[in-house]
Amino acid sequence: MTMLVLFVATTAALFECVRTQRSIPVADEGTIACGSLITGNTSEGVHRTGFGTAPDHWWKFTAPVHGNYSFTSCGSSYDSVIRVFNRTGGNHTSQVTSCDDDCGTCGNNEMLTVELEVGSYFIVLDGYDSAQGLYRLRVTCPTVAIFQSAIACGGQVSGNTSISSVSRSTLRGAQHHYSFTAPYDGMFDFNSCGSAFATSLHVFQRSTARGGLLGEQASYCDDCGPCGMNAVLSLRLSAGNYIVVMGGFETAHGVYTLGATCTPAPAAPISAGTLQCRSAPTQGSTVDGSTSIGHAAPEVFYIFTAPQTGLYEVSTCDSALTTFDTFLFIFERNNQNNTRGRQIAACDDCGPCGAHAEVIVMLIGGVTYWIAVGGFAMAQGNFSLRVSCPRPTASPTVGAAPTAATPAPASAPPTPHPVVAVGNGYGGSVACSQRATGDTATGTNMSGNLALEHWWVLVAPVNGVYTMSTCGSSYDTYVYVYTRLGNGSVGEAVARCDDCGPCGLQSVLSTALTSGTFWIVMGGYLNHSGTYQLEIVCPTSALALGTLSCGGAGVQGNTTEGVSTIGHDAPEHYYSFVARWNGIYNFSSCLGSSYDTYMHVYTAATASSNGALLGDLVVACDDCGECGTRAVITQYLAAGDYFVVIDGYSRSSGAYNVTASCPVTDEQTAPSTAATTAVPTAATTALPTATPPSHQPTPTISENTASAVSKSESIGTLVGLIVLGTLLFVVVVAVWICKPNKVKSGTSITERLGDQGPYENPVYSGGTSTNIHGSTSEV
Repeated sequence: MTMLVLFVATTAALFECVRTQRSIPVADEGTIACGSLITGNTSEGVHRTGFGTAPDHWWKFTAPVHGNYSFTSCGSSYDSVIRVFNRTGGNHTSQVTSCDDDCGTCGNNEMLTVELEVGSYFIVLDGYDSAQGLYRLRVTCPTVAIFQSAIACGGQVSGNTSISSVSRSTLRGAQHHYSFTAPYDGMFDFNSCGSAFATSLHVFQRSTARGGLLGEQASYCDDCGPCGMNAVLSLRLSAGNYIVVMGGFETAHGVYTLGATCTPAPAAPISAGTLQCRSAPTQGSTVDGSTSIGHAAPEVFYIFTAPQTGLYEVSTCDSALTTFDTFLFIFERNNQNNTRGRQIAACDDCGPCGAHAEVIVMLIGGVTYWIAVGGFAMAQGNFSLRVSCPRPTASPTVGAAPTAATPAPASAPPTPHPVVAVGNGYGGSVACSQRATGDTATGTNMSGNLALEHWWVLVAPVNGVYTMSTCGSSYDTYVYVYTRLGNGSVGEAVARCDDCGPCGLQSVLSTALTSGTFWIVMGGYLNHSGTYQLEIVCPTSALALGTLSCGGAGVQGNTTEGVSTIGHDAPEHYYSFVARWNGIYNFSSCLGSSYDTYMHVYTAATASSNGALLGDLVVACDDCGECGTRAVITQYLAAGDYFVVIDGYSRSSGAYNVTASCPVTDEQTAPSTAATTAVPTAATTALPTATPPSHQPTPTISENTASAVSKSESIGTLVGLIVLGTLLFVVVVAVWICKPNKVKSGTSITERLGDQGPYENPVYSGGTSTNIHGSTSEV
């Protein structure tokens, strides 16, 4: 019992010790500054961080400006590793970044370039595994801060990117960077009108996970807005911190002005009620309504949830009950705060009823909308509002089975394809390499424009890029792709296309699909209909040609054998990629690529319910990096699954080689513990360091003795020995973890956070000791 009590007490003391060490003091080698060249020998250090057992040296460093800093160990005598930690006082907190053999051109020595905020850091010289020895550490600081200053709502800044500029690896040319805080959700305009060169604007989230550096790109713009080559970027932002990058088209630079205009998101409308399909018209009056959309006339808002995807008719036509010139608005409704989201439609004098507005609009099933009745100019009065839902209300059903193959039309390719005739109002099933024909004048209307449609079922056999071609059709076609649910109903919209592809008004839609069942809708622009040819071209293999891995020779191929679905007209190849850590990743087409490459990185779709393979675009890059027209992307990625796409500028294609360089540790995760060492005596000899034994000797029992001991006694003895050994191990670990830090001559011991009470802190200098008395209870 006594042994058990002692074990519990010691374990509790150990956990209390560990609990109080939230931020662990580090014995450092001193301070380094910009332009320093430091030499040392890590063989004289101790192991405190990293996966191996190599000793390390820690140097204090203060970044004077926000910018790109370079730390190099070129010329060191061993396989070195450089790490950067945040520093609070004498304690290290989280690791910012690290580099081992994958940065710079010094082989096993490092050339680490990292973007740092103004602040305090530790620069750590470590070694791979157990490597140690003589090192050289050089520090190079930026000559100009990354941020010129901050730009605020209603403010304007000016500058010249020809001087005092920076260049980010993922953006080409000279740039100036401005911090920006969106004080609220709303619309934000960044205006470079009046600048002396062709400008481009980028807005990035400010990543708190990386210490306030560039996060994901929110939007970018070149030649957008009313000022020609001077970009005007308008976008919707949530309240938060961002970085606005003032750049130029390709390598353009010069004098600029940049202004910011902010418009807060409107308050949530007051609902006058909920609208339903096929219910009696709703009667109301705008006389007592509010004015929030922009006209002087008051509005009344209603909530409507679309029961299915399709075309809806919203009408104020009733001339007996509607007494004024109406204006209709439809907005998406933000479920979190009920505010107005994206505007879907706005209509004045539309429809067959003159000044009484009637709008036909495509809405998505399951989405909730705000429908507002307003007036032209200052008009107001009584109204009747009716919502008509898509017809037919039932989901499309497959018609007759495909007919036997018939000869292809004369305009078809030389090799005939099986032709599928249309079934009873809807198409039947169409498969890979088949060409469906029909006349949409016999169809129905359910999605898209006012045109009649034919619906076809496609079973996609593999993940990949599918092409739906309407070349050779007699009218201006529009193609839609929806998922088809198990009960035959319409699922989510996957893709749609009008006037895309090489056949002008006859659309050619290429999109990446997961294996599964889809609705392919043959429609028309506005109310166009007629005879058509719908040819399905399926991938010969899965979308991803393989997996791109960190390090090694990378992946090779030739995009002339690919298809074009994103970016430019050039064909692409896709590779799956797994980011193991949060950190900076480098994707390079530098070596072995024969053409002007363009690269994209997408998240992998987290679910296949919408039929799409690619998730969100993370970054896209052309002519970025140090290899001219061979794209090199350097980007922060969170751990997860991605697609890396090798594309070409314009229509460029050819042979390529793509490599990936990855971080070796998670850049957001601090080491779980840091080793500490014993305090030296008044002489310079360190106290013996208690270390956990690698093996505990096992007591043995002779055969004669064993025969005299009963089975129960043997078990009790064994249990006692196990408990005793465990207790001894816990005590040793407690001493090892909780012993004070070893410090250099001339420096004082940093007390652990959380300790209070009187203390004595010896300061050592030249073998003598001076005691300092005080109490942290006074702090």
